[in-house]
Amino acid sequence: MIKLFEKDAIDFKSNGLGILKSVIRAEGEEVLNSKFFAEFDILYDKEEKWREVYQERIIFSDGQPFRIYNIRKNLSGITVYTRHIFWDLIHNEVRDIRPNNKNCLFAMQNVLYNTNYPHNFTAYSDIDRLNTQYFINRNPVNCFISDDSIITRWKGELKLDKFKISILNQRGRDVGITIKYRKNMQDIDVEENYDDLITRMRPKGYDGLELPEIYVDSQYINNYREPYIEEVEFPDIKINEDEGITESMAINNLRAAALKYYENTECDIPKTNIKVDMVLLENTVEYKKYKDLVRVEVGDIVTCQHLDLGIDYKAKIIRIKKNHLTGKNAEVELGSFKENLNNSFSKIENTFKDISNTIKNNKTDLQKAIDEATQLLTSALGGYVVKRNGELLIMDTEDPATATHVWRWNLNGLGYSSTGINGPYGLAMTIDGKIVADFITTGTLNAGLIKAGIISSSDNSSWWNVESGEFNFKDKIIFQDNEFTMILSNGKTIEDNISDSEASSKSYADDINSEIQQKFDTGKFPLTGTHYKFDGNSFTIGGGDNIAMHKKDYSTYAHRDGSYTKIGYDGLERFVGSSGKTYHYLIDIITFIQGTAGSARWIQLPDAFKGKRFSVYLAIADSMQPPVVDQVKYSIQRIVATQHPDYSIDYKNARVPIIAYKTNVKLDGSYNKVIDSVQGMLIAIY
Repeated sequence: MIKLFEKDAIDFKSNGLGILKSVIRAEGEEVLNSKFFAEFDILYDKEEKWREVYQERIIFSDGQPFRIYNIRKNLSGITVYTRHIFWDLIHNEVRDIRPNNKNCLFAMQNVLYNTNYPHNFTAYSDIDRLNTQYFINRNPVNCFISDDSIITRWKGELKLDKFKISILNQRGRDVGITIKYRKNMQDIDVEENYDDLITRMRPKGYDGLELPEIYVDSQYINNYREPYIEEVEFPDIKINEDEGITESMAINNLRAAALKYYENTECDIPKTNIKVDMVLLENTVEYKKYKDLVRVEVGDIVTCQHLDLGIDYKAKIIRIKKNHLTGKNAEVELGSFKENLNNSFSKIENTFKDISNTIKNNKTDLQKAIDEATQLLTSALGGYVVKRNGELLIMDTEDPATATHVWRWNLNGLGYSSTGINGPYGLAMTIDGKIVADFITTGTLNAGLIKAGIISSSDNSSWWNVESGEFNFKDKIIFQDNEFTMILSNGKTIEDNISDSEASSKSYADDINSEIQQKFDTGKFPLTGTHYKFDGNSFTIGGGDNIAMHKKDYSTYAHRDGSYTKIGYDGLERFVGSSGKTYHYLIDIITFIQGTAGSARWIQLPDAFKGKRFSVYLAIADSMQPPVVDQVKYSIQRIVATQHPDYSIDYKNARVPIIAYKTNVKLDGSYNKVIDSVQGMLIAIY
């Protein structure tokens, strides 16, 4: 049952504004962690219920409310486009919220509680993992399911139920259905992608750590024509003698991580996407193999058997198109080849993690600085340590008065001076949390605020002056002295490229103008047998009897019989000689039953006739049988169906006054007359 509700409805237990009985198509489509919408085809009905269907109202179908956002009219009815009520939140906004080290439910509620204006949505989650996310000037839908969202950060699956928003560890269940398939099947659409397949892995740990046997094979390696070899990095697995992790232990950890990688990622199984069109299969013998899919839901899990490879694996229902009129699934899509948002965004997040690990493990500038510091500290000879007045001095001479290089450590901090005990101390850490240094080498720097003058690359090829806003990135993108320059791949600036294009375009245009001037012949311009004539006031096309002429007020098209058609201010007219007749494009036929000889009956024409000087024709459609009263018959004497003589046609409102009746004569010798009804027909033409 498909019901219509007012735009502000929140309870859908009643029939609302009524049941939409003239719906002939109702299809909903949901994609896991993505879109959820429905379309409806509604016929024009006699009760005109379709007129109550308009933007922002709600259609309740298949147990869910859908907001109308677009309507298209056609000859037989309207097509209504809707989105699940959840997408109402796309018009709201949160300004600045920062759930820090919180579970998923807290993050969801933090979004919903801090919107610009109130709503009726609630949140639920069973994900206990803690995480951190910032949302600044974003709509709530974007906060839930975009590329940087709660779904991708807390790794969940979205489930919508009216105004309840749930993000779950696993939305569906294993429904115990098995889908068997081969390549190139005709009854279902199977797509496979071998691009990321790995059946022989070369795991690599931190600092180039590898296995003695080098490779770890998948259990399915012999199911394929040849091994698919790929390196996989595990930067967190390393030898660390300080923590008791020996080389042997690290190698065992690396081997176990490789096996776990096969299990968690299923990288040794082709990424497969299976589409089953239940409607196309319904009347075929193959339908019984997939009939159980008519009731599955998005997020449910089925078992897939790849008969060619001899591999069984689990696949998730990622998209369903459902017939709301029958309650059955029309299309079901499962697999991993066409990834949903969650998987795609997880890949992006993993890429950032890889970059972060690369930075952390980089041993160039950072390691060089560490090595230099180690060399300085371990090779130090001499020096004097003096304790006095609650402070510790480390100096290059025994007497503070003569010392040049001084480390000074007391309650207020630690500092180094190269000019004696009285400073200045160019390197210092003070009690108020400040660090003073001319040069800092670090691996990863986490900061809430960085105040800087110039940020530069290690080779000074790229720099950014934070105070002036000027920058230079490898002499490719430059903003300096209020001028912006971008060097393209051809070595030229944008301005040079535009200048070259303008010069080329101007040269081409000059060539065209020159060619036209050579061919133009005052008044006529021949082109493949057809002539174009310009006389200053009009433009004619064609030769002989067929000529199209265009003036500023109208256009005419000549016909072979001497007549012509004119299009202008008065519309579309056909002229034979000097007589012009309007083409008719509006015709309406109305039948009616009327049986009075005095008063007028007004026939209402469609709105398209309003304000037009249309023509009306009346005729008898059915005289209808004369009555038989007390076994005495009547005979028809007169029949009338015409415009009422006392009234004029109301062209403004498209109304026609008519009179229609018949006179019956009693056949008992008295010849008494009786007025009776007839069925008339009105034809309106414009």
